Amino acid sequence: MNMRFKGFSVAALALGLLLLGSPAFAAYQLTLTSGAQSVTINSVTGCVASGGASCAGASTAVPGVVTFAGSLGTFMFNTVIGLLQPPLTLPDIMDMISLNVSSGGAGTITAQFSAQDFDFQTPPLGFVMHAGGTLTGPVGSSVTYQTFLDNANTLGAETVAIGAMGPFTTPSFSGSLYSETLAAAATYSLTQTLTLSLTGAGQMSGDFSLALVPEPTAVALLGAVLLLIGAALRRRASSRA
Repeated sequence: MNMRFKGFSVAALALGLLLLGSPAFAAYQLTLTSGAQSVTINSVTGCVASGGASCAGASTAVPGVVTFAGSLGTFMFNTVIGLLQPPLTLPDIMDMISLNVSSGGAGTITAQFSAQDFDFQTPPLGFVMHAGGTLTGPVGSSVTYQTFLDNANTLGAETVAIGAMGPFTTPSFSGSLYSETLAAAATYSLTQTLTLSLTGAGQMSGDFSLALVPEPTAVALLGAVLLLIGAALRRRASSRA
């Protein structure tokens, strides 16, 4: 490899890591709630079910991944998967994917995915939410997607709102929402909360993610530093010619 290019690549990589950070999660969990029934699947303490619900079909066997397939009240989860970064790759940092749930009657269910010890904060950062899927149900059925940050680093805490999308009421829905920079502690928790309300028999399938977006000043800083590195390498090459 050309040594000038290698030096440029190493410097760019180092700066990128400095800007984005590298979280190591203390714990993460998926909580599903419908009426008096709930299931909480925690990467450290395992699964806890209440109100007659069951932990059968719950798993945290793969690092950074929580899965559940089973019933909760009138709702049946064919599958729900919570993913973190890693195994996700930046800019995505959290994702509830393959969320496929159906019900034989009216009811409301909440799916909450949360993780501790995020440390993306140098420089200030923004977030972008993505939502997309399908909804089948009687008039009045809806899907709402919210995200939160907690500077006390508490799992499931909905302290500082990042953003909210919905309610989605159409058979097919999608969208993105950018949130302005949020001040954060050295480490903090992030939480995704999805609420599905059905007024009768129906189903929903979708993907709901949260991604990291550097502020324009951060992008400008990175670009300026890379330009300076490139100029220095060109001057060095010219002096040796």
